[in-house]
Amino acid sequence: MLRLELHRVGGNRFALPDDLVQALARGDLEPTTDLVQVGVQFSF
Repeated sequence: MLRLELHRVGGNRFALPDDLVQALARGDLEPTTDLVQVGVQFSF
């Protein structure tokens, strides 16, 4: 089985830039975060 999920999450709780202080100072944070998850399951 192959599974693909696409999510659009409001805010940036789990996706932070390398330098958070600089991003906050410049106002570069996006209002949403796009998330792609792929899963594979094998059964015999």
